[in-house]
Amino acid sequence: MPDTTPPNTAAPITGPSPTTASPPDILTLVIETFIIPFEGFSPTPYRDAAGTWTIGYGSTRDDTGVPVTQATPPITRATAEALARRDLASARQTVTHAVTVPLTTNQQAALIDFVYNLGAGNFLRSTLLRLLNNGDYKAAAAQFPRWDLANGIPLPGLRRRREAEAAFFSSVTAVGEAAAVSGYE
Repeated sequence: MPDTTPPNTAAPITGPSPTTASPPDILTLVIETFIIPFEGFSPTPYRDAAGTWTIGYGSTRDDTGVPVTQATPPITRATAEALARRDLASARQTVTHAVTVPLTTNQQAALIDFVYNLGAGNFLRSTLLRLLNNGDYKAAAAQFPRWDLANGIPLPGLRRRREAEAAFFSSVTAVGEAAAVSGYE
């Protein structure tokens, strides 16, 4: 039986045709689009812009679920990616449960990164989520840049990340296009 998955118009896929290849999962899309470029990799613990102990690609808990501290042992890139996937899976679950309107792959990916970076509580209380669930996708996208503060101080790095999320969120606007059923899982 032939694969009838529609081509992915939300993000390019390298390699074989998107209609015949297994597409990458959405967590890989988020890692490649946002996590690696914006978080970078640190094998040792460091304090992020908000002063939280962090390791790898921005994880605040180690592989046993214990909060990262200065004493947390160094990790490999493979462990860092596993931690990021764990944290992104939790962020994805938050998005899936909180959003009541259809999302394109790009919209879902941008929201997963937003939750990963800012936390579920901030997302669940946000005007962005309220506007989105009211079906106002454009107004929701305009909310991303408002979240560029760490401890009340605007940070250029957070501003760039929020702008990237907003642009990605808005890059495929018509729900129902192939991107909405692109095969990202």
